[in-house]
Amino acid sequence: MGIGAIAYDHNNITKPLSNNYKVNNSRSDSFGGTLSSAGIQNQTGAAKGIVLHGKNDADVGEEAVGSWASVQTGFSTSVYKPDDFSEDNPYYHVKIWKPDGTMEERMVDVINFNPKSADSFDHYAFACYLEKEEGMSVQTSVLTEAAKTGDDLYQKRDWIQAYKERMQQQYDVGYHEGYMRFKKMYERLMEQFREISRK
Repeated sequence: MGIGAIAYDHNNITKPLSNNYKVNNSRSDSFGGTLSSAGIQNQTGAAKGIVLHGKNDADVGEEAVGSWASVQTGFSTSVYKPDDFSEDNPYYHVKIWKPDGTMEERMVDVINFNPKSADSFDHYAFACYLEKEEGMSVQTSVLTEAAKTGDDLYQKRDWIQAYKERMQQQYDVGYHEGYMRFKKMYERLMEQFREISRK
């Protein structure tokens, strides 16, 4: 299962936490803040608590395939693959915990995902599907892009255009590894859009 979180400093720079980060440990990050189970404490001393949900919150028969938390917004999201998932039942179960503690659930049709009009939650469910079913390692790229929506994770975006812009940024600064990482997701989203357009 992929696990991630997005940390923000006072300049709103994003940094995915590593997959081996232990929630009950504290350590310094490159922003000069402190990462801990209480949240991110930035240079101004403000902290925002966040709970990273996952395996323990799965319904019976579901497999946890991804979890992430946005420290900036206070949202925590987990994605589960139901045991009856198939081409005839192409839905991943998404649970979204809001900052006020309430939980919202949705079923995301990952096979018919439209990358030109999806919010961050559906986009993340599709990334979990790609990792689980196709073996693509894309969650870091997806979390980085999702963070760009700021406070509105429900905003529908054209993710193909978002990745195209991100590729260009990486190319312009000469960061080949970053360019290739975003290019992989861009190409897969283009393929996805062609597939759903033929239906």
